[in-house]
Amino acid sequence: MNNVQEPLRETVLRAIRIAFIVGTICVLVQHKGGLFTSRAIVTWVVTALFGLWIGFGGHWVEVFYLNWLRQRLSRVRPTQVLARLAVWFLGGIVLTGGMALMRPVEATLRLRFAPWWAGGILFIGVELLVHLFALQLRNKPSFYNGRG
Repeated sequence: MNNVQEPLRETVLRAIRIAFIVGTICVLVQHKGGLFTSRAIVTWVVTALFGLWIGFGGHWVEVFYLNWLRQRLSRVRPTQVLARLAVWFLGGIVLTGGMALMRPVEATLRLRFAPWWAGGILFIGVELLVHLFALQLRNKPSFYNGRG
C-alpha cells in the first residue's frame, strides 16, 4: 500500500478552514443577539482553536493509521475496520486531552468537557461524516469503500 502524502501547506490550510467553520458555527449558535461582541469574538477564537485541534491533529491521526499501522495489519477488511475505529477512538481521546489544555479559557466561556471517553466517540463520528461527505460521495478512497 502506498503512503499517503500531502504538502504541509495544504494540510494547514484545510485545518484553518475547518477551524474557521467550527468557530463560526459555534458563535452563530451561541450568540444570536450579538455576533460582534467581545464575548462572541472570544467564543469564536476558542472554538476555532478547538476546531484546529480536530482539523490538524485529526489529519495526523489518519496519517498514522494509513502510513504506519495499516501496513502492519492483516488485509482482511474486518481487521482493518476495527483497527481504524480503535485508532480514531484513541486519537480522539488524545486530541480531547490537548483541548483540555485550554481549560482556563474554557472556564471563562462556561464550556464543559464531556468524560474522557466521549472525545473518542465524537472523533469517530466526525471521521465517519468526513469520510462519507468529503470522500465517499465524491468517489474518493474512504473508510466506506475500503480504498482509503
